Amino acid sequence: MANRAPVTLDGIWSAISGSPYLQSLGCRVRPDESIRAIELNHVPGVPDGTVLTASRETFERGLPEMSAVRFASYGEPAFDAILGLRAIGGLPPSVRRIGVTIPGADGADFVGYKKCRYEQFHLLVSARAEINAL
Repeated sequence: MANRAPVTLDGIWSAISGSPYLQSLGCRVRPDESIRAIELNHVPGVPDGTVLTASRETFERGLPEMSAVRFASYGEPAFDAILGLRAIGGLPPSVRRIGVTIPGADGADFVGYKKCRYEQFHLLVSARAEINAL
Protein backbone atom coordinates (compact mmCIF):
# COMPACT_ATOMS: atom_id res chain seq x y z
CA MET A 1 0.00 0.00 0.00
CA ALA A 2 1.43 3.41 -1.00
CA ASN A 3 2.04 6.01 1.68
CA ARG A 4 -0.55 8.71 1.53
CA ALA A 5 -0.23 12.11 3.18
CA PRO A 6 -2.64 12.37 6.11
CA VAL A 7 -3.56 15.89 5.02
CA THR A 8 -3.44 17.47 1.57
CA LEU A 9 -3.29 21.11 0.53
CA ASP A 10 -6.73 20.71 -1.03
CA GLY A 11 -8.07 19.45 2.30
CA ILE A 12 -6.43 22.28 4.22
CA TRP A 13 -7.80 24.87 1.79
CA SER A 14 -11.27 23.39 1.90
CA ALA A 15 -11.31 23.45 5.70
CA ILE A 16 -10.06 27.00 6.19
CA SER A 17 -11.77 28.67 3.23
CA GLY A 18 -15.12 27.10 4.06
CA SER A 19 -15.04 27.59 7.83
CA PRO A 20 -18.09 29.54 9.02
CA TYR A 21 -16.30 30.11 12.32
CA LEU A 22 -13.29 31.79 10.68
CA GLN A 23 -15.69 33.91 8.63
CA SER A 24 -17.52 34.91 11.81
CA LEU A 25 -14.20 36.11 13.26
CA GLY A 26 -13.73 38.41 10.27
CA CYS A 27 -11.40 36.25 8.18
CA ARG A 28 -11.88 36.83 4.45
CA VAL A 29 -11.08 34.57 1.53
CA ARG A 30 -9.25 36.67 -1.05
CA PRO A 31 -11.40 37.26 -4.19
CA ASP A 32 -8.96 35.69 -6.66
CA GLU A 33 -9.65 31.98 -6.12
CA SER A 34 -6.48 30.94 -7.97
CA ILE A 35 -4.22 32.29 -5.19
CA ARG A 36 -6.00 30.22 -2.51
CA ALA A 37 -5.42 32.84 0.17
CA ILE A 38 -7.31 33.95 3.24
CA GLU A 39 -6.82 37.10 5.29
CA LEU A 40 -6.90 36.26 8.99
CA ASN A 41 -8.56 38.62 11.44
CA HIS A 42 -9.31 38.23 15.15
CA VAL A 43 -7.53 34.87 15.40
CA PRO A 44 -5.84 34.81 18.83
CA GLY A 45 -2.07 35.14 18.53
CA VAL A 46 -2.12 36.17 14.85
CA PRO A 47 -1.81 39.81 13.76
CA ASP A 48 -4.92 41.01 11.91
CA GLY A 49 -4.38 41.12 8.16
CA THR A 50 -2.02 38.12 8.09
CA VAL A 51 -2.48 36.32 4.76
CA LEU A 52 -2.30 32.54 4.68
CA THR A 53 -2.19 30.54 1.43
CA ALA A 54 -2.54 26.89 0.52
CA SER A 55 -0.87 27.52 -2.85
CA ARG A 56 2.83 26.78 -3.17
CA GLU A 57 2.99 29.12 -6.18
CA THR A 58 1.40 32.02 -4.28
CA PHE A 59 3.70 31.41 -1.31
CA GLU A 60 6.82 31.38 -3.48
CA ARG A 61 5.77 34.31 -5.71
CA GLY A 62 4.11 36.39 -3.00
CA LEU A 63 1.37 38.95 -3.48
CA PRO A 64 2.16 42.48 -4.67
CA GLU A 65 0.16 44.21 -1.95
CA MET A 66 1.49 42.02 0.89
CA SER A 67 4.93 42.13 2.48
CA ALA A 68 4.67 38.49 3.57
CA VAL A 69 2.40 35.59 2.78
CA ARG A 70 2.31 32.63 5.17
CA PHE A 71 2.04 29.03 4.00
CA ALA A 72 -0.76 26.87 5.40
CA SER A 73 1.43 24.11 6.83
CA TYR A 74 2.16 22.59 10.20
CA GLY A 75 4.83 24.59 12.02
CA GLU A 76 3.66 27.94 10.61
CA PRO A 77 2.46 29.88 13.69
CA ALA A 78 -0.59 31.37 11.90
CA PHE A 79 -1.69 27.92 10.71
CA ASP A 80 -1.02 26.37 14.12
CA ALA A 81 -3.17 29.13 15.69
CA ILE A 82 -6.05 28.11 13.44
CA LEU A 83 -5.57 24.46 14.46
CA GLY A 84 -5.81 25.60 18.06
CA LEU A 85 -9.31 26.95 17.54
CA ARG A 86 -11.72 24.35 18.91
CA ALA A 87 -14.50 25.53 16.59
CA ILE A 88 -12.81 23.99 13.54
CA GLY A 89 -11.55 20.93 15.30
CA GLY A 90 -8.17 21.66 16.81
CA LEU A 91 -6.00 18.68 17.63
CA PRO A 92 -7.71 15.56 18.89
CA PRO A 93 -6.71 14.43 22.39
CA SER A 94 -4.59 11.59 20.97
CA VAL A 95 -2.36 13.97 18.95
CA ARG A 96 0.54 15.95 20.38
CA ARG A 97 2.66 18.63 18.69
CA ILE A 98 6.44 18.26 19.05
CA GLY A 99 8.66 21.08 17.82
CA VAL A 100 12.33 22.05 17.89
CA THR A 101 14.23 24.92 16.32
CA ILE A 102 16.56 23.93 13.47
CA PRO A 103 20.06 25.24 14.27
CA GLY A 104 21.36 27.64 11.63
CA ALA A 105 18.05 27.73 9.73
CA ASP A 106 17.02 31.32 10.47
CA GLY A 107 14.54 30.41 13.20
CA ALA A 108 12.75 27.69 11.21
CA ASP A 109 11.15 24.98 13.29
CA PHE A 110 11.02 21.25 12.69
CA VAL A 111 7.57 20.18 13.80
CA GLY A 112 6.08 16.75 14.19
CA TYR A 113 2.71 15.50 15.32
CA LYS A 114 2.57 12.24 17.23
CA LYS A 115 -0.63 10.28 17.36
CA CYS A 116 -1.63 7.04 18.97
CA ARG A 117 -3.76 4.78 16.82
CA TYR A 118 -4.48 1.13 17.35
CA GLU A 119 -1.65 0.88 19.88
CA GLN A 120 0.91 2.08 17.34
CA PHE A 121 2.61 5.43 17.32
CA HIS A 122 3.06 7.35 14.10
CA LEU A 123 5.07 10.47 13.61
CA LEU A 124 3.49 12.88 11.16
CA VAL A 125 6.27 15.19 10.13
CA SER A 126 6.17 18.58 8.55
CA ALA A 127 8.48 21.57 8.62
CA ARG A 128 8.23 25.13 7.47
CA ALA A 129 11.53 24.62 5.70
CA GLU A 130 10.07 21.63 3.80
CA ILE A 131 6.77 22.81 2.41
CA ASN A 132 6.80 20.03 -0.15
CA ALA A 133 5.90 17.52 2.58
CA LEU A 134 2.26 18.23 1.87
